[in-house]
Amino acid sequence: MGAPKEHMWLRGAIRGLMLLSALVLAGGVVASPAAGSEWPPADDIQEYRVGFAELAGENLPAEERYLTRVLPLMLYSELEEVPVRRLSAAEREVRGARVLEEERAEGVDDFRAAVRRRDSLLFERDVEADDYRGPEREMADARERLLAIRLFDPSLVAVPQEIPMVFWGEHQESRLLPVADPGEIADEENLDAVVTGSIEYDAGYVIVTIELYESATGQRHRAAYTIARAGDIPDEAPILAREMQPVLMGRGSGHLVVEPSVSSASVQVDGELRGFGRLSLPYLEPGSYEVTVTAPGYRTEERTVVLGEGDEKRVSIELERHDRRTIRVDSEPPGAHLYVGGEWKGRTPLEVELPAGPRRAELRAPGFSTKRFVLDQALPDEVTHTLVGEDKDLGQHFEERRRGFYRSLGWFAASVPVPVLARGAMERYDVFFEGTGQDDRLQQRYNRIRYVELGGYALSGTLLVNTIWQLVRYIRSAEAYHGR
Repeated sequence: MGAPKEHMWLRGAIRGLMLLSALVLAGGVVASPAAGSEWPPADDIQEYRVGFAELAGENLPAEERYLTRVLPLMLYSELEEVPVRRLSAAEREVRGARVLEEERAEGVDDFRAAVRRRDSLLFERDVEADDYRGPEREMADARERLLAIRLFDPSLVAVPQEIPMVFWGEHQESRLLPVADPGEIADEENLDAVVTGSIEYDAGYVIVTIELYESATGQRHRAAYTIARAGDIPDEAPILAREMQPVLMGRGSGHLVVEPSVSSASVQVDGELRGFGRLSLPYLEPGSYEVTVTAPGYRTEERTVVLGEGDEKRVSIELERHDRRTIRVDSEPPGAHLYVGGEWKGRTPLEVELPAGPRRAELRAPGFSTKRFVLDQALPDEVTHTLVGEDKDLGQHFEERRRGFYRSLGWFAASVPVPVLARGAMERYDVFFEGTGQDDRLQQRYNRIRYVELGGYALSGTLLVNTIWQLVRYIRSAEAYHGR
């Protein structure tokens, strides 16, 4: 009886080791299931598509049936600027599961294709064992991928938290979907959500219920509700739209209006330029925002604005002028272009505001040398600069220096081979003299070559010094020419 128990224990240990190996393998596969495949998988959704359907009418008189189309169109008009949709946790999980299901289906197809390739080898002749390794490796990779997908948590799939919202019917003649089951409409039109609802007539009043259907989860969310007289429904539409907005976006929002006193002032929100002058920013996420308003000649103003859900805050910012003064800049002749810090300011004569610190300024005019000076608070109220005509000889001087440098460089390059060749000839004679007894005729030739080598070195050195000197003169003339 002991042997069977021992065998059972051994089989259990082997199974445990196999399971542990599978888990370790799966862990490695989760990190990278197969070369060339994206892992972890991600949802490539680019937009969140929403459609508005006609409202279902219940007990509506004939004269009030127009509301089933007019009201959703009014809501569409109020909400078509909504920028994004924040996915709920349930939507993200469902989308993650869909991505894994698509990955699983693709893995099954890859596995079946590898099996077919392996089986096809059974019907071929002269097939060696190595020929099976490729398909078998593909089958093993596909199995590992399927195992990884099975063990992977759908909540870990990379699904965007916020997605740009696009409304169905934006480029169609009719912007409304027909009254039908929202799930069927969403599947047929490939929509992520459908705005639907009903209008019920009761004793002179209409009861409006607006719902949002999420195709990912199949859930319906009440988005807006009101009871009003039929004639008051157009006035109720903006109120219903504001009530719908957080349900449609998946989050609350606030509305910020910035009104600077200078119409050309730039408005930045959290360091990002959002516009100029009066600025309206709807659908901002609740939180704290840093508003910075700037305008030339005015002090920069900053404000911290805290937006709550449903808040609409209006921030009026009065900009104060700098205490900097202006001076008059003129030139002789007039009409020169004034540049301050590389920015064109206008043509002389003109009034220019002095900067808070020293700034480099230039006066430029065709046919005249550029006049450089510094703008600072120490200047008098009026400054006039006389421009000097361009020196034509300066350009000619620059060209002469440039030609002189390249000419000297060419002579130096031509002299370099002389000592090199002489040195090579001397080494040849050194080899020839070994064991020959120092023949006088060969010695004389050797000495002449030696003198040529030394002369070549002297000539190359002299030309090198001249080239360096010509380079210095070339650089100086270039600085004088370009810095005039």
